[in-house]
Amino acid sequence: NQKQFDKATECYDQVAQDQKNTLRDQALYWMGNSQREAKNPEAALNAYRELIRSYPQSSYLARAQLRLGDVLYEQKKYTEAIEAYRKAQALKPSEELAKQAEEGIDLAVSQQASAGGAEAEKMAEELKGEAAARAWVQIGTNYYQQKTYDKATQMFEKALASAPRGSESEERGLYGL
Repeated sequence: NQKQFDKATECYDQVAQDQKNTLRDQALYWMGNSQREAKNPEAALNAYRELIRSYPQSSYLARAQLRLGDVLYEQKKYTEAIEAYRKAQALKPSEELAKQAEEGIDLAVSQQASAGGAEAEKMAEELKGEAAARAWVQIGTNYYQQKTYDKATQMFEKALASAPRGSESEERGLYGL
């Protein structure tokens, strides 16, 4: 209910404004979550970024980085979302958060790749292994659907070069050829 989100956000904001409060990092994290739920993505991004910038040792850091990626994904800023998810992974989070970051990368890669074009290809070039292969397959499929067969073939070949042996991406790359 909107009243509850407003009240929660107000409480978190009070704590977050107090620079000396030892719970400020937690308040920023929960304020970001409240703003996200209240459909205020810019306010959510600001809260997560403030936590990340001001509290590099916080136990909430990996979670804030992950949620930053989620909000960027929701805004269809896939390249930025992938970067945020990678930063979350680099923080060596719990197994559950690492899994969420990997899933976020996969979703963002898929969305970016399905859009096609130079941006998708640039993003795929930066990936490695299975993630790169999935991106190349998606881009190749996109070109194939556009009847740009030479370009599709190039993308499927890149998928095969990136795909681990016996993987689903290898199979899909071969099928695409």
